[in-house]
Amino acid sequence: MAVTIPLPAAFPHLGLDALHGFVSDDGEPLLTMAGAVNWLIAHHRPPAVAACPHPESASGVSKTWVLPLVPSVDALEYEVWVGWRTTAGATLTLTTTSSAGSQPGGSWDAVAAGDRVLGAASYELARVAVGTIQDDATHLRFVASSAGDYQVDMLLVIPRPYVDDETLHVGFTGASAYKATAWDLTVTAAQGIALTGVRFRAALTGSRTMRFYVRAGTAVGFTSSSSGWTLLHEETITTTAGAIYEMTLTAAVPLAAGVHGCYLTPTLDSSPIRYQSGSPTIYSDAWAQLTTYSVNAINFGTTFAGYRGDVGVTYEVSNVTAGSPASGAIPVAVADLASEGPIHRELLNRMHRTARAVLRDRRQCVFGWCQSTDLPFSPRSTSTKPWLTFAVAQAALRGQAGATVTARVGAYIDGAAGKIQVGERSGPGVVLDITSTTDFDYEAATFQIAREMPVFYATLYSGTLDMYPLYVTIDWRPGD
Repeated sequence: MAVTIPLPAAFPHLGLDALHGFVSDDGEPLLTMAGAVNWLIAHHRPPAVAACPHPESASGVSKTWVLPLVPSVDALEYEVWVGWRTTAGATLTLTTTSSAGSQPGGSWDAVAAGDRVLGAASYELARVAVGTIQDDATHLRFVASSAGDYQVDMLLVIPRPYVDDETLHVGFTGASAYKATAWDLTVTAAQGIALTGVRFRAALTGSRTMRFYVRAGTAVGFTSSSSGWTLLHEETITTTAGAIYEMTLTAAVPLAAGVHGCYLTPTLDSSPIRYQSGSPTIYSDAWAQLTTYSVNAINFGTTFAGYRGDVGVTYEVSNVTAGSPASGAIPVAVADLASEGPIHRELLNRMHRTARAVLRDRRQCVFGWCQSTDLPFSPRSTSTKPWLTFAVAQAALRGQAGATVTARVGAYIDGAAGKIQVGERSGPGVVLDITSTTDFDYEAATFQIAREMPVFYATLYSGTLDMYPLYVTIDWRPGD
């Protein structure tokens, strides 16, 4: 008998009582540990960039920041978050681009862009973009502009590793129109999926309110009553006949492996959904299958089986490493999980290897400071000589005393060689030479931290003149 490994909604913490339970008959502690590995694969998202910009207020102008990316996020999907404020209301336009070299100029690949609008005297931490880093990128460039007063005080880039966005739908070829429609969504991915939206092809032009329901188990035979159904989403949407529309759920809804009934209906009597005859018809991908069932009167009215509505779903699925226990089922009986023989040890070792690989697959930013490239502040100019140290922050790396971290710096210098020192207060550090006298220079070096709560700093090295540091970041990979 195969045992399905769960994808828990929250990280399952194991206590000593669970460890003592290895001799139990149901194998639950081992499954809980396997579920924890699944959770790690699906949700481990350390920040690739987490930087606090030097405080600069702007009005009616654009500003540009350049920050290095850690190598492990190349070609991955990611999210960009920006913390910003305004005193009188403003629209922030953020353009995010990537560069294939260490030079923060020249050719940039457009990645994502978005506008955010704030009211008067407000602050927002906004997800402004979701994109994909195009190539072997080493830097990201952020360009913000606004017609009003604004200040950006945080830049955050979070990769979305191990998660694929998928769309599963019928052929959208129906020529007829009716009111509601029902279908089955069978999740074949053992780790489950997270439902993010529902799609349909409109049969009417105009505005109407649509409701989307889901139930555990098949929809077949259960469309005449709302009993057992859960309303997942309600939205008023304006459509044009013949066009395809997607309604995005407010929050992703986890669906475990198995059959889930789906039902889409308008709230008032109308026929807004295209359909055609020929059901049940199965449409499938690697993670799920959609089986059409019926068209229906609104709000769980009369059912007409044998028809397929022009519908579909969008979802996220964890892209689990093949061969790990998280890839589906453990091919042994439940009773065997409780044994302490070779199978038991191999499963534990496999989970350990998988968890270690996931943690080490992504570097994470643990310290970041930057300033705009437009009018950079020079902490070591003639008028500001006392200000040698320009960035200080504490990091929490529990149990990681002795770990190796990588410092990355970028700066301009005019007319002389310069140095930036990066390190841990009362601990080790590195001195990075900025050698270019007319252009930008990027340098990186590693050092070992002495404490698990290090206070990192960045300072201009003694003797440096007219240095314009643009950024300093420190990143770390678990296990280094």
